[in-house]
Parts: sequence; structure tokens; C-alpha cells
Amino acid sequence: MSLVSLMVGLATSTIVVGVVVGLSMYSTFAFAALCNYVFINNNTQNGLDTAAREIRQVKCLSSYDSTNLTFKDFDDQPLTYTYNSVAGTLTRSKSGVSQVRLRDLSSCRFTLLQRNFDAGTYDRAVATNALVCKAVRITFVSSKPVVGSMRTTEAMQSADFVIRAD
Repeated sequence: MSLVSLMVGLATSTIVVGVVVGLSMYSTFAFAALCNYVFINNNTQNGLDTAAREIRQVKCLSSYDSTNLTFKDFDDQPLTYTYNSVAGTLTRSKSGVSQVRLRDLSSCRFTLLQRNFDAGTYDRAVATNALVCKAVRITFVSSKPVVGSMRTTEAMQSADFVIRAD
């Protein structure tokens, strides 16, 4: 065995090990990001399902601002959804009991809508006040840091809830 063949074998082994280590690191980060997306999707789906059931049963929207929606619930009690930008949560409050519906939110926006659609589009008409509001759109961005990395995963979702009472 000559020195040249030893050097070629060592160089080839180094390249192969480098490729295997690089692919392992990439697949680890990709798997961690995928797990984050699954976690975000499951949490938001459960929160939105519960919010959909509750908002569809309310009588009307009684007040709103950029971080709060207050509804008159089916039992005439106030039902409030509040976005806390510091904590990154969307919280449901009724009769003094608060429950976090969505976590890890980077942003959240409420849009008041009417039942009818804008002409020539498939989007609902925007409501100008709480009296004509018959639907609510909640648009939010969920984010979660990837373990062992400086990166984060983000997922934007939007849901329209039509108030069924009339």
C-alpha cells in the first residue's frame, strides 16, 4: 500500500463522512420543523373548532376593538375573546372563567363581516359596525422556535365564523 493510495482513501472517507453528517443535521432540523408544524396545526385546530362552536351559537356581537370581541351569548351572558400580544394568546372569557384557546401567536387580527359577499368576489363584505356584523374573521400567525436552532416555524391561518342567530 502506497502513500498515494492511503491519501486518496483518507480523502474519500472524509468526504463521505462529511456528506453523511451534513445530511443527518439537515434531516434532524427538517424533522424538528415538521414536528413543530404538526404541533401548531393540532393546537390551532382544537382552538378554532371550539371557538367556531361557541361563536355560531351567540346572539350578536355587542362590542369590539383591535384585541377584543365581546358577544351576547345564547344565555344573554357576555362571551369575550381577547388577544394578548405580550403572552401571544387568544383567551375566551365567560362568567369569570378564562380559558386560553390559542397559544404561541405572533399576531392576531379580528375582522367584522356581513353575511353577503362582495360583488364579483368570493369574499364577505366588511361590516362597518357591530350592528350589521353577522360573521367574524380571525386571522393569526402561530410561531414556535425549532429546538436546537435559531429558526422558528410559522403558520398563518384564517377562519370565518358566521353568527347563526337571527
